[in-house]
Amino acid sequence: IEEALDELRQLGVAYERVPWCPEGITLSQEQKQRVLESGLCEAGVLYPQSLSSMLATLIFDPQPLEEILDLCAAPGSKTSHIAARMENRGALIANDSSRGRVFRLQANLKTLGVLHTKTVCLPGEWMWKKYPEMCDR
Repeated sequence: IEEALDELRQLGVAYERVPWCPEGITLSQEQKQRVLESGLCEAGVLYPQSLSSMLATLIFDPQPLEEILDLCAAPGSKTSHIAARMENRGALIANDSSRGRVFRLQANLKTLGVLHTKTVCLPGEWMWKKYPEMCDR
């Protein structure tokens, strides 16, 4: 987090910390454009995400070494936040029923350095019936 914030300061990008989410920041529309043009998102340093998505992950409260099933994972914003909260340790099954969206999910997770995730493309109902006992969340 601090490395990403240092990058923003070096670029002269003004941001505000989200008080209820340690890894969250907000940017003005102008600052968002500067960040998008900077290449920080393409490099996996930052990932744009809505505050409501961040809140969902915090309520979900993933922990390191847990086994977690994300049924609607693409394009990867909540999945990557879950992985970060798990400190890239544990097992994360990232499912989306759309094959095209799974490819985007895989690319985003790779860019963000998410290591412990298996991506699948199956109907969510089937996944839930198959895996509820094996997953912590």
